Amino acid sequence: MRQWRRDGGVIHGWILTACLCLALPLSAVAQEAAATDDEATTGAEITPLGVTTGGDGSLDTTPSLPVLPVLVFDRARILSDSLIGQAFEDDIEKARADLIQENNEIYNALEEEEAELSDLRPTLSEEAFAQKADAFDQKVTAVRAEQDRKSAEIQTLYDTKLQAVEQEMNEALSAVAREVRALVVFERQQVYMMSGAIDVSSEIIRRLDAHFVLDAATQDTTVQTEENSDGAAPAEDVQSPSPAEPDAPATSE
Repeated sequence: MRQWRRDGGVIHGWILTACLCLALPLSAVAQEAAATDDEATTGAEITPLGVTTGGDGSLDTTPSLPVLPVLVFDRARILSDSLIGQAFEDDIEKARADLIQENNEIYNALEEEEAELSDLRPTLSEEAFAQKADAFDQKVTAVRAEQDRKSAEIQTLYDTKLQAVEQEMNEALSAVAREVRALVVFERQQVYMMSGAIDVSSEIIRRLDAHFVLDAATQDTTVQTEENSDGAAPAEDVQSPSPAEPDAPATSE
């Protein structure tokens, strides 16, 4: 007899893989985030003491960024505390929760269908029952393949969005590194001991948040403009009034 029952393997086997466990690993992709400016500069220059000098050599007391040859950033903190990182995690969690809910609904439906098929068994011949069981097996296999495909799509979504977040983070890191003349940038986990002064995580979060808010405002403005354009009533043709006809001359009787 076919092993199609839930305790025999088919449903029980695939449903255990339905609940996704998409961990949110923090990739260790190391990209060059610091660059030195070897070209001669004109105007104000940053000195090791943080005091700027004008092109004529006069002192300028305007506060400037310190020179930090080494920078450190906390990737996990940036992802968890920045707006863009939180939006990324929310999108993945929602996609994962929706798929888990869908898997549960499918499981319940298959379980009911399995019970109905089991109730029909005494009323069917061995051949008729075997045909229905085979059709049920094929249905379960097709459902499993479809849910696996959706799971793979979520993984692809995760990889794509994480890459976008890390790209923006690396751009912010590169900008800060250039501004402070950093020679090297380390991830915090790579450093055994350090001074908190070289940790630029808060600054990176601030810049990412500012960029995220600006992008959101720009998108809202674009959507509002498109909605206004689509909803605007077409202008009606205004016909100019026809000139009045002159009164007929009076006739004498």
